Amino acid sequence: MKQNELELLKEKIIDYVVDCGHNGDEHIDTCIDLDETQKNTPSASVEGYLRVDGYVEDDFHCGYMNGTGAFVVTSVSVSLNISVYDENDEEVDIDEYEIESAIESCLY
Repeated sequence: MKQNELELLKEKIIDYVVDCGHNGDEHIDTCIDLDETQKNTPSASVEGYLRVDGYVEDDFHCGYMNGTGAFVVTSVSVSLNISVYDENDEEVDIDEYEIESAIESCLY
């Protein structure tokens, strides 16, 4: 697997899990293909969980009246088991911690 393919696959994994966080999905169990239009393409099996905790900003109770009503994230917990395979279904090493950290950064 080429390095640029691995980086693109990492980005797809991060985007998918961040979207799950925005949608309130906690349990993750999916297969992500680098190119959905090809049969033999690098892919990743992603399993685990994502928890995003926070609160909705509501300044009407505090009297400031300048609240946006936005969801304020107070904590993010990510635990993923990621298996990456090249176009020949050979397993490729990947830094799961790097991906989990990127996901946390995107959700804060």
